[in-house]
This record gives sequence, structure tokens and C-alpha cells, in this order.
Amino acid sequence: MKNSELYTFKKQSYWLLNITKKDVFTDYFYVLTLPQGSVVNYINASGFSGIEEKSGSLIITGDGGNEYLSIIVQYQLNKDSLDFNVLLILGILILTLTALLIYLIYQSKRKHIVKSNKKIVDEVEYDFKGLNDRQKQIIKLLIDVKRPLTQSEIQKELGIPKAAVSRNIHSLEIKNLIEIEQIGMSNLIRLKKP
Repeated sequence: MKNSELYTFKKQSYWLLNITKKDVFTDYFYVLTLPQGSVVNYINASGFSGIEEKSGSLIITGDGGNEYLSIIVQYQLNKDSLDFNVLLILGILILTLTALLIYLIYQSKRKHIVKSNKKIVDEVEYDFKGLNDRQKQIIKLLIDVKRPLTQSEIQKELGIPKAAVSRNIHSLEIKNLIEIEQIGMSNLIRLKKP
């Protein structure tokens, strides 16, 4: 039979092939070739002999005699040519790339964050936790000018009394945040890298 559209119909994702002849045949032989990617769910056929696969297509064969001819086959077509393993690998790859992208974005933002109690300068993180306001001002000034300053320069820049500058510089040295270098009668103050 050349015109198989008369004998097939589709319901949801299933196809049904139904060839039923009410005549009794003395001898018959049939070969049905299903479309590529077909998966057979059900076969009820007179004279059924077997299924084989050739070039990705399923071939159903049978023969008989002195009986009605009836062939009913329910099958599905695979919609995707990709198999489950390929989809699984693609899914894992997408998840990995997404995680990597999130990590890189996080690391990029983390390097440029200025928090209320920390400041990052030239990839060195200075912790302002536990410092009073004047100590924070001194550290921020040293960070901003990016060079050592004398105590008198710090006093002039910040407008802090000389005794307060001296007391806070001594506290910062004890906290291991700055280094003091004696040059003549002056003290040169520089940030200590953590």
C-alpha cells in the first residue's frame, strides 16, 4: 500500500497505524517501515514475525494465510535528535559556566568594595574596626596622600591639636597600623602594610 496516510492518525504524542481488511487472504506478506526515530509502544498484528532496525528506521514484517489481515501499531517519534546524555552534559556545562560567571562577578566587586570599617587601597585592606574618629582620620589621610607625613603635617591637614596627634599616632603604632621613623627632631609617619 502506497498511501499510508489513510491508515495513520495522531493522538497527543502517539501515532497509530491501523490496517484492517475484512477479506480473508490465502497468502499475504507485509513490510512496514516506520519513520526514523520511532519508538514502538504496542503491536497487534496477524502473522506478525518481528521488528528490526535499519538505518535508524524500524521495520515490522509478517506473513500468513487463510485469515483476516489486521495490523495495529502504536508508536512515538523522538522529537529531539539529542539523546539524554548530550542534554545532561550541556546542562552541567551551563551550570558550571553560570557558577564561574557568578564567582568572577563576586570577586570583581569584592576588590572594589569600601565598607564602613574597612578600606582597600592597592589591593591592601586596612581595618578601621576599633579605631576612634581621629585615628580613622589619620589613617585615611595617609592612604589618600600615598606618602609618609610628619606629625606636624598631619596636625595642619586635620586641624587636630599637637598633643591629640601625638597620642593617636602612639595608639596606631601600638595597634601595628603605622610605622614611626625618627628623622632629626621630627617623626615621619607611614602606613604599615598588613
